[in-house]
Amino acid sequence: MKTRLLMHPHGLKKAFWLAITGLIFLSTTLMFTPQVKASETTIFSDGFESYDVSTFPWAGGWILEFDGYNPSEQKIVNTVSVSPTKSLQLLGWGISAVAIKSFTSTSNVIGYEAYVRTEDYAGASYTVAYIGFRSKRWDSVFSNWNYYVTFETDGRILYRGQNFLDSYSPNTWYKVRVVVDKTTNLCNVWINDALKGENLVEPSYFYERTYLALSAQWAHVKTYFDNVRVFSITNDPPVANANGPYSGDEGSPITLTGTDSYDPDGTIVGYEWDLDNDSIYETYGQNVQKTWMVNGYYTVWLKVVDNNGAEDISSVDVNVWDRAPTASFTWTPITPNEGTAVSFIDTSTSSPDTIVFWSWSFGDGGTSTLQNPIYIR
Repeated sequence: MKTRLLMHPHGLKKAFWLAITGLIFLSTTLMFTPQVKASETTIFSDGFESYDVSTFPWAGGWILEFDGYNPSEQKIVNTVSVSPTKSLQLLGWGISAVAIKSFTSTSNVIGYEAYVRTEDYAGASYTVAYIGFRSKRWDSVFSNWNYYVTFETDGRILYRGQNFLDSYSPNTWYKVRVVVDKTTNLCNVWINDALKGENLVEPSYFYERTYLALSAQWAHVKTYFDNVRVFSITNDPPVANANGPYSGDEGSPITLTGTDSYDPDGTIVGYEWDLDNDSIYETYGQNVQKTWMVNGYYTVWLKVVDNNGAEDISSVDVNVWDRAPTASFTWTPITPNEGTAVSFIDTSTSSPDTIVFWSWSFGDGGTSTLQNPIYIR
């Protein structure tokens, strides 16, 4: 904005006025894209304690999809366990032993966890054990393995038999945890509560009918499963707060802060600012500065992202004041005689604006709008 300057040589050297009005508003928009553990709801869990030893857990809703070495070998045992006394034993040889249990969930983020233990590596080139989801079309008996973890004969734990996760030893319990985002077909995998695989891709289609599947493969190795759980995840999104109200002079930095933003069930890991109101978040940090060179009202936006990928947005107006000029002048001669021409020299300053108007009053009714007038009195 260009500045008009009023000047008077007899006393007041600067005259200006400012009218300040402010309008501050806050709006939030929720976007939910969960990635990892947040608030969990158990869909089903089973520690295999309620079944009789040497029986298959049909009563718990489990189905023996494939018989393995012999149906009689697919049974509850009390020789090894993580839960107080019992676990599920499976044994495959020539054909896999696969126990499945169906579940339903409308959540986009689901997961499973279980303890797995094998008796040996096996000498053959077969996989020892699988754990993961299986899914089927409503009109088909065929199923896909989805988001599964394998225990190999060489002591490796792999995702989908390909991505290395960890090493294992026989006769040791390993906790496997997998969290799936069905909207992205990605998953994270933990072994013994340590994150071992992140953003791993599931290439197979995840059909409508869903199951948790436990399997001892063809390697003829007894495999045990315990403390099995399937769960869904919901994430409470963060709350963005751009704070304010903000105001300051044009040409001077104004500090904006997002310190009052919070996440009710996690942590905020990203602060992004759109300082130009162009929908592009170009500035990063919890606290940022911006210098506006022209006075007026500006809308800025703050986006925060939590550790599960959820976002929230807050907006606030910034009132940038017009910075007044500083009026000053000199004259010559310093002590003029009556009737002598006096030259007035403008030495006023203005930043960042430019002075475009001068108004002189000489105290005897004389005036001028020149920048450097000459006056005779």
